[in-house]
Formats: sequence, structure tokens, C-alpha cells
Amino acid sequence: MLQSLSGDERLLAADILGCHLLHAATGLPASTAIDILDQLTSPQFTGAGGLSAPTWLVLAQCVHELAGRPDIPHDQLSRITRRFGHRAPALDTGGDPLTRLLCLLTEAQTSTMWHATDHPPGQAALTEASTLLERLPHPRPPQAVIGLLRLARDLGADDWLAQHAEPLLKTLTPDGLQRLRPTDIDWLQPLVRDATLLDELNLITRRWRQK
Repeated sequence: MLQSLSGDERLLAADILGCHLLHAATGLPASTAIDILDQLTSPQFTGAGGLSAPTWLVLAQCVHELAGRPDIPHDQLSRITRRFGHRAPALDTGGDPLTRLLCLLTEAQTSTMWHATDHPPGQAALTEASTLLERLPHPRPPQAVIGLLRLARDLGADDWLAQHAEPLLKTLTPDGLQRLRPTDIDWLQPLVRDATLLDELNLITRRWRQK
């Protein structure tokens, strides 16, 4: 059906279908969910400008949700997952820095997706992500800042974190800092010297771990 539409109509229809798939991902029959995702991410569809980058981000989140279902045929899901990554054609249609960064961070949420999307080695992936963040105006979305810090941690970029963690955390509001988990604080706290920021981080830990 989508192939019969053109231009903005197809972009809108794909966006609606992608959002529905994300919200229904846990309840749809496995074969139906995989079939919809397969069609929406097919090279014939995405290569023809049939998807926008924001819709691609939604579909990346769908992959993440479906990966947790034991009834999903994971050989088929793995084949679909390999279509993602920083070279995906859909990212060229409205792929602003924030959408590109959030796609990358979504792919970093599981080892399965990170490996399947064939990201470059650690430092190159971190450079790509930090460059995208630098292109965002202030105030930056806290999920983007915190996601970048977690990515750096996963990549073992200790030197980068020693230089950048505190300045990035200081760009967040107290509400933004509340998106951190106490396990984040455990490795971020030794990198912070600012007394006010340390108080905010300690407060998060106390609220989680108070006896």
C-alpha cells in the first residue's frame, strides 16, 4: 500500500505506521510485527526516500523493543537490524544532528544491535557521537548528553570522560540530572570536582539507596 503513495503522503503514512508498531510492539503477533518492520526498513523503500530520519529513529526503537521478545524469529530480526547504522539511507531525509545522535544511542542500548549495525571502532564512534552533540544548541536534551556519557563508558574511553564528563554534566539542569541512575553516579562522581554538582549527584544516590 505504501508503495502506491508518493511524496509527503508516503512519509506521513510510514511515520504513522512506525509509531503504531512501536506502541504495539509487545502485543502484535511476532510474524505481523516482523513483516511490518521488514517492509518499512527494506532497501527498496528507504532508498527511494520513503522514510524520514525521525521515522527511522522510531523503527530503531522498535527493533530494541522486539529484541526482548522470546517469540520473535531472531534470525529475521538480525537481518533487519543490519540495515541500521550511520550509513542508513533514511538518515539523509531530515537527518538533523539530534535525530542522528539519538539513532546512534538507540543502537548502543544493546550489544546485539551495536554489533549488527557495524559501527566503527570505539574512538571513531565516540568522535561521531560527540561531534553530533556539539552541533546541538543549548539547552541540549538530557537524554542526548547522558546517552553520550554512557556510550563513552561502554567504549572504555576513560581519558575522554576525565576531560568531558564534568563540563557535560554542568550543562544539565537539576531536572536533567535526575535522568541519571545511581550506577551512573558510581563512575561519574570521581570525575567531578564542582561542589554544587557533587551535591546534586549525591542527592540522586541517597534517594535510591537510603536505608
